[in-house]
Amino acid sequence: MEQRDYVRRLLDAYRVTPGTCGTVRRPDRVLAAQLHQRGVPLEAVENAFVLAAARRLIRPAGAAPLETVRSLAGVSHDTKVKAGYPLQDE
Repeated sequence: MEQRDYVRRLLDAYRVTPGTCGTVRRPDRVLAAQLHQRGVPLEAVENAFVLAAARRLIRPAGAAPLETVRSLAGVSHDTKVKAGYPLQDE
């Protein structure tokens, strides 16, 4: 898949992921292009979005609501986990 198509599909999926603001900014496009360049399968990123949304929905009773995710980097932890990248302190 060409990078342009990969980035468009990834950002479309991000935009409709529950818990995100639905707005795409330049840093989101840059990160999406980097994921393509690293060879991260689009399906892995889409699955990570599902994982991130589920984690936001399944919270202990009485827990304070989480803020809206305002950038693709806000779900990058789940993307790295799903894609098999080693985690580093961020």
